[in-house]
Amino acid sequence: MRKRTYVFLWCGFISLSAMTVMGCSPTESACEALSEAVRVYTGKVVQVTPTGAYVNVRFEVGKVYRGSVGHVTTGRFLDTDCMGKFIIDGEYLVYEYNSFGGQYIRNRTGVISERGEDMQLLELLQTSHSTGRITGQIRGLTAKDIQMSTLAVKGASFERVLKLSDLGEYSLMVEKPGKYTIEISIPGNRLIREGESLSEPPYAVRESRGRTLLEYAAEFSLAGCDSRVFDVSQAKGKVAILSQQ
Repeated sequence: MRKRTYVFLWCGFISLSAMTVMGCSPTESACEALSEAVRVYTGKVVQVTPTGAYVNVRFEVGKVYRGSVGHVTTGRFLDTDCMGKFIIDGEYLVYEYNSFGGQYIRNRTGVISERGEDMQLLELLQTSHSTGRITGQIRGLTAKDIQMSTLAVKGASFERVLKLSDLGEYSLMVEKPGKYTIEISIPGNRLIREGESLSEPPYAVRESRGRTLLEYAAEFSLAGCDSRVFDVSQAKGKVAILSQQ
């Protein structure tokens, strides 16, 4: 799984990416973990066994949110320095991924009582029978700009137009798998050149009738979420994409 931060000008962009490091504290969000995990479940730790380069953690499985998981399962945690993270009889929310022929525990895994955001998202997706949640925030807008900004989301047989919250945030659920196009329209021309488009992930920004239109796509196959944070407070010609999950 890769976490990326993008800051770009219209003459180019810089992309910084690094493999998430398995550590004692989460280095990924609930959205990132859910988007990448192949199995998600709650479980009680019944055994912790160091085996050289990794730790085997055996769980008595509770509720399964994704994937096929038996009543008891064992995952590998790659950071032996943080094996104290797993306490016998502790109740955990577990994210797993497949790698090197084994089931590995993601960094976001943690005690259920400390994963309120994750549990809320998982329960919401399950009870609403939705496939995904699209969220984001546009920073650097004045209160007047926020009121004049709109967000349009389009997919197969789906179309919705939203207003931003007072903090420049947006959020909505989508029910069906597939690709969704998100277009954010904000007042003012914030570009140097029009028609530029960037890839990985694809963004397109253009000016139209005194407004800046920022477009990107979100695609869901399994239940997950797509979250972006943009900053448009820079001087004319700069747009910063602070995070993508």
